[in-house]
Amino acid sequence: MSQHTTLATTKKVAVTITLPSVNVEALLKRIKEYSIQFFSSIYNPMNSGISQASEGASSRARRLKFPKMEKNNFQFNKKYLKIIIPVIVGFVVLAAIVSLVGSLPDAQSRPSDSSQVLAPDALATINLDKKFNFPLKDEKGVVVGTFEYMIQSASIQKQIIVQGQRATAVSGREFLIINLKITNNLKKTIQLNTRDYIRLITAKDSSEQLAADIHNDPVEVQAISTKFTRVGIALDEADAKKTVHLKVGEIDGEKQNIDLNFKY
Repeated sequence: MSQHTTLATTKKVAVTITLPSVNVEALLKRIKEYSIQFFSSIYNPMNSGISQASEGASSRARRLKFPKMEKNNFQFNKKYLKIIIPVIVGFVVLAAIVSLVGSLPDAQSRPSDSSQVLAPDALATINLDKKFNFPLKDEKGVVVGTFEYMIQSASIQKQIIVQGQRATAVSGREFLIINLKITNNLKKTIQLNTRDYIRLITAKDSSEQLAADIHNDPVEVQAISTKFTRVGIALDEADAKKTVHLKVGEIDGEKQNIDLNFKY
């Protein structure tokens, strides 16, 4: 089995945000015109309706009169503009910042609400802490280094978290989850399929080797770093309650056997 290596490069990108300029004088003029039109459209029909109603009333009734508001005699107090304009500009800037932050990948990956999906409890867990060192090969099959493949633990679960959502095994089935820790001591990024190093044999049929169908492959491990991941296999409940055999090793290499006997 050949493994691929990729060289990790990091670039700093400067992002410049240019907010639209605001012509305050033109904006003040436009707000004043709209305000005059708005109040005139309210008061003029109101004044006309009240006048018509008062004509049919008794002479002793008090006649209500509203001043007709014309565009020319309506005076808008400029002191309110000193409050309105900063508020409007503030909302525009805030909306631009929120829109920019919401478009970032990190922001999009967050849950839409504050609730978090809690990891389900395991039915049974076996701590292993088994370390393996496997060769890392380039595209030509030449060994360029090694990496550490540690099996931390194995557990039987009825529910798992997949892409932030809780998934439940169908009736009569359970999940065997194997937690891994991959350590890369090279000065370059590596990518590998963690499921290629594990096969499972159940008591039902020793000739069948089951591969993991739950995984995060290909797993990318940055230079001089450690990555935690997992692989999983769906099993019959009857098989999970018996001893299963975990085979660990390269696809075309020798395998080491780990017996798992979950008591639950």
